[in-house]
Amino acid sequence: MKIRTLKSSLSKAGFIYLKKRGKGSHTMLRHPANHVVVVVSGKDSKEAKYYQIKALNIAIAKTSANAWSFTNKLIGEKHDCYWY
Repeated sequence: MKIRTLKSSLSKAGFIYLKKRGKGSHTMLRHPANHVVVVVSGKDSKEAKYYQIKALNIAIAKTSANAWSFTNKLIGEKHDCYWY
């Protein structure tokens, strides 16, 4: 899966591209309803790493109605800071 596919999946899920944020190959996207911010690193033509795909799934799950139960099962209740 390419980085551009990750970005398009996030924008289809309702995330907005934040202009003038991020440096170099880092891109910031934010969901308007939940204020979940995702930083995607890498050029669009590169392959996405496993942790980036996992973070994408967590970010999309956090924007859904039952997000807290999904993320707590996935990464544990003690963590409330997520690195993307």
